[in-house]
Amino acid sequence: MVGKIEYYWMQPKEVAINSVAYAPGDYHLSLKFIKEIATVNQLPFSMKLHSISVKDKIVKDGLSDDCLDYLSNNFGCALLSTRLKDIIADNLIGSESVRWISVCIEGKSKTFEYYIPFFTRFLDTLDTEKTIYTPGTKLITKPVFDYTKYSQYAMFHNPGDIYWQMSYSLYVNEKIRKAILSSRMPGFVFEKL
Repeated sequence: MVGKIEYYWMQPKEVAINSVAYAPGDYHLSLKFIKEIATVNQLPFSMKLHSISVKDKIVKDGLSDDCLDYLSNNFGCALLSTRLKDIIADNLIGSESVRWISVCIEGKSKTFEYYIPFFTRFLDTLDTEKTIYTPGTKLITKPVFDYTKYSQYAMFHNPGDIYWQMSYSLYVNEKIRKAILSSRMPGFVFEKL
């Protein structure tokens, strides 16, 4: 197809991860929690930024001020720096139905403002005939995307994620990818769809 825009699965580069944001123990991502915050502009709690080390397992060390623009976290959603959020927001088409929820990240000596992209409606992006599902369920084993559907969006969520409103996995178009790369933000991997 001539003029076809490329899309990419955007994720943090695992080898670059040296700190993780942790939500307080009594908060966890759930459908009930998503419903409760569906209209707020800020999470009702702060997260703590801990340095981590990986040996045989992940070891949580003390607080850290070292954070990437796509911050790993134990909450299971995408946490994007203000800089990354602005790049994405400036390049959205307008049909993505996303709004931004701010979250305070407390580090060792600094506080950071991050954002969660919150999708207000499910974005249909799959070729349902070719997508492979777990037999007898609607659980996606291998997604197959339909270009005529996902090309309507500059960014979309993981369609197989039960918490799609606050999905950890984000898919972005070439324009957003190029803007991120030209900003020289470290710590990203882009896997072509």
